[in-house]
Amino acid sequence: MRYSLVPLAVLAALFGSLAAPAHAEEEPLPSPEVPTAEEAAPDLPSPDVPAAEDATPGLPSPDVPGAEDASTQATPGLPALFEQVEPAVVRVKQHRGGGAGFLLGANDRVVTAFHVVSDAREILVQARDGTEIEATLVAFDRKQDVALLSLDAPVEGATPLELAEAVPRVGELSWTVGQPLVEGDGPEGRYEGLLAWSLSEGVVSSLGEQRIQTTVRLQGGNSGGPLLDGDGRVTGVVVSCYGAFGLASPAEAVEELLEAPQLEKRHVPVHFGGGFGVRLDGLPWYEKPRKTWVGLSAHLDLTIDRRLVVGVGYNMTSLARHDEDTDPNPLRRSEVFAYVGPSFDLPKRPRGDMALVLQPYFFGGLLVAESGTRTWKTSYIDPGCDPAAGPCPTHTDENVDWDASYRPIVGGGVRLLYGPAMISVDVGTSPMAPEQDLRVGLTFGLRFGGP
Repeated sequence: MRYSLVPLAVLAALFGSLAAPAHAEEEPLPSPEVPTAEEAAPDLPSPDVPAAEDATPGLPSPDVPGAEDASTQATPGLPALFEQVEPAVVRVKQHRGGGAGFLLGANDRVVTAFHVVSDAREILVQARDGTEIEATLVAFDRKQDVALLSLDAPVEGATPLELAEAVPRVGELSWTVGQPLVEGDGPEGRYEGLLAWSLSEGVVSSLGEQRIQTTVRLQGGNSGGPLLDGDGRVTGVVVSCYGAFGLASPAEAVEELLEAPQLEKRHVPVHFGGGFGVRLDGLPWYEKPRKTWVGLSAHLDLTIDRRLVVGVGYNMTSLARHDEDTDPNPLRRSEVFAYVGPSFDLPKRPRGDMALVLQPYFFGGLLVAESGTRTWKTSYIDPGCDPAAGPCPTHTDENVDWDASYRPIVGGGVRLLYGPAMISVDVGTSPMAPEQDLRVGLTFGLRFGGP
């Protein structure tokens, strides 16, 4: 039934078109009326750009026409902030490396990380224009890893930074300026001018009791630089990194540091350390072929101001290669000694931040020379065996009786340190038997602690 109606509908449409007046003009298709935003969605907020005070805290607001008339001006972008902050950021240099720092409150006061200057003999602060100014450590907080430096002269043409009044919130902009990976005067050639006063940005990713965590990627040379917010104010001091995250001591630690009493005299760093290794001795010096002694060596020391080393040590060696016919008995030597000497940081660092240190020293102590007398005792394995009935299996036990002699020993040597690696060469003898006890020793091993 429904299929029979289709031809009727087609005929009706055709007839209607023929019945229309021939002189009628075609009318254009009406354009659809687009409702305004208020008519289409009266309940939705207006898409107007928010005012600066409603913008996300710490993020620079976009330039909006008419923003000059707003009661609160928009936060400037990072390029403008960098131009303001850059002159107040300095490079902190010392004999074995350095880091960054920043002017705070005055042009002759610099805040940095304590580990950047903790073992420094002399401190130099380099301004952005290349001027170098001597600095003195006047206050520090070892736990928070922050330090305050006083400059001999003010940094010209720079506006000191200010501390942020509020604790940063997770998600806010954070950025820093420093010298990542810069050694010496920085890269040369095609890379000259890079890395120094380099900007890195991220966001605050977490807040701890003593540290601020940020996604700002930090490298060696950023330590001591300012962690800044979207207004260019200091929210923390860059101190370290944890994996891909940067860590900073909060601004509260800097406030406490500024209120702390200043040091009346220069801070003298003292570092405890030591080392151990395998030792080879050639003794005595005049005999050919010389006998070889092998043993162990260990020492503990204090490094004062990276200039003086004072310590105690112990060497224990045994005769390892000798003629059994001429020296049938074993020999042992032990040395207990104290040593003192200067410490020099060599200017050339082969790689990374590890310093190459040379330590010549003099030592004196007690030599214990032990000579063993071997005796052998043979016994039957089976006490009930009768030798008259036939051979009985026997067992021979060796016994060594040691006879010790004590003599003073003096000498000198030189120790070379590179990171955890250590090598030492020394010469010593006893004044009581200078020719008999004259020996040359070589020790190579590992170092721990120290500066």
